[in-house]
Amino acid sequence: MNQGITAVSAPATTPSIRPSNVESAAPAGLLSRGTITAMAAISGIAVANLFYAQPLLPAIARSLGITEATAGLIPALGQIGLAAGILFVLPLGDIMPVRRLLTVSVLAQAVILAAMASGLTAMPFLVLTFILGFFGLTPYILPPYATLHTPLAQRGRVTSLLAQGVLVGMLLARGIGGAVGLHFGWRFVYAMAAVAMLLTLAPLRRAVPAAPPNVRTSYWGLMRSLVEVFLTVPLIRWSALCQGLATGSFTVLWIGISFYMQGPAFGWQSDRVGGLALIGAAAAMAAPFVGRFADRQGPQRSLLTALAVLVFAWVFLAVFGGSAIGVIVGMIVLDLGATATDISNRTVIFTLRPEIRTRLATIYMVGKFAGGGAMAWLTGFAWAASGWPGVCALGAVSAVLAGLAAWFGVVRATRADG
Repeated sequence: MNQGITAVSAPATTPSIRPSNVESAAPAGLLSRGTITAMAAISGIAVANLFYAQPLLPAIARSLGITEATAGLIPALGQIGLAAGILFVLPLGDIMPVRRLLTVSVLAQAVILAAMASGLTAMPFLVLTFILGFFGLTPYILPPYATLHTPLAQRGRVTSLLAQGVLVGMLLARGIGGAVGLHFGWRFVYAMAAVAMLLTLAPLRRAVPAAPPNVRTSYWGLMRSLVEVFLTVPLIRWSALCQGLATGSFTVLWIGISFYMQGPAFGWQSDRVGGLALIGAAAAMAAPFVGRFADRQGPQRSLLTALAVLVFAWVFLAVFGGSAIGVIVGMIVLDLGATATDISNRTVIFTLRPEIRTRLATIYMVGKFAGGGAMAWLTGFAWAASGWPGVCALGAVSAVLAGLAAWFGVVRATRADG
């Protein structure tokens, strides 16, 4: 058995994909439950920045003078920008103090949000959307940091709590964006978000004390190591592909709902569409149960179950999506499947070697948000071409492909090593 990568600058080897059972059962500097809860709340506030716009897409399109298909670029560019930031900036979490990286990310987002709240035309707004995503790293810097300060047996629970914060932030952002945007205008939503980011800075710096980096190497050495990890750990490649397709399926739902419920079939306004997200937030309450299930039964079984739920939800939405009740029920089921998929995949990768955990998270998140961005872009075209049936078909295909990636990649790679 190869001994794996023990530092960024180490020679090329093949890291084991087995859980790192040699880790201490009680790592130094354990985080309190209150600190983890604060991290989850801050993650939710930060991740919301890319999702406020979704129920407001028709209003933003009218204001900026762009088509609805082009408006699909707004969530797409945000997620593609996030994938780029995760790829090129997140690995710095291994070689620079985590608190410094978090501080830069928060301040950069606050400035960009304030600029987006001003009277920009379409092109500058789209460019800033990409840059906003590029610096949206806070929710993805924190999980690797937290798991390094958590006993191995509790990582599923901690991962689920942080994922819960992210999911609640994503869903509440749609509700807040829809309601506030209807009454005060969509630009006010971005101004509000800028203030919220500044308010997170002090508690974030208290939750993450100053500490030296895990390893010392150059940035380019780190990036070379990132490529090495990608090439030598098949499990992370499959997990990233699986989650990219699953996140894409989830993204299709929420962008499709924004157009569908505000279109001729229902004629809702943005506040009612945002209200759907508040109902969908109930799915996030299941996150701790999913984490405990993954700890007890194994994340692979949890992953396959979650993806089966995701596929079923799209079938339900295609059949019963002609009524508001059908949309709401299908949405809740799909949110549950998407939540469980992400938690299960994260639990899989966070059982790998701790010294490369930030790089594993980098590869995973690049796949996740690249998939989400691609599907966000395709959703605009699916809606323009075929309406709600086209949206359901796109989401279902993405979910089925995620299931195939899980079965033929994630599960088999784990079994082959075990």
